Amino acid sequence: MGGGHTAQGCEPTRICIACTSTRLAICLCTTHKIRAMPTNQNDDENVSDFLDKILIASSEEEIKDVHGRCCSVCPRLAHWTCTAETPEEGTSVGAKGCGLRLCDFCNVVLTEVYQGNLDEMLLSMDDSDESLYPLGLRADAEFLKTDGLMIKQLSIA
Repeated sequence: MGGGHTAQGCEPTRICIACTSTRLAICLCTTHKIRAMPTNQNDDENVSDFLDKILIASSEEEIKDVHGRCCSVCPRLAHWTCTAETPEEGTSVGAKGCGLRLCDFCNVVLTEVYQGNLDEMLLSMDDSDESLYPLGLRADAEFLKTDGLMIKQLSIA
C-alpha cells in the first residue's frame, strides 16, 4: 500500500473498539469463504447515492451504516462477504463469517488472483493506480494486514 492519507497531510486514522474487534476477526480468519451477500443487501443501492452518503455522513449512526456497507479494502459498495466459521470466545460453536466485506472488484482479485490470501493481496496493493482504485484504498485497510500496525499494537503478532 502507498503512503495513504496520512502521507497527504490528513490526521491518522482512529478506530473504535468495535471496529478493532471486527478487523481483528478478519485478520484471524484463516480461510476466507467468500459468498454473495444475501439478496437485497446493497443490491438496490445506486452507486452515486452511496458515494453521496459517504461524503455527507456526519452522525455516528450514519458513519457506521456507510462503513458497514463498504468493501473492507476500498470505498466501493460491498456485494460479497466471508462466511467462514469463526470460533466465538468461550464457546465451542462458531459464528458465521469474520466480517470481511468485498466489492465485486476486490472479490475477483482476492479469490482469483490471490486464492483467498488477504495478506498477500494487501501487500501487493497500491492505491496510486487510479485506474484500479479511482477512490483509493480505505484508510483503515492497513489494519487488515496480519503484520500491520493494529496487530503490532495489540501485541499478538
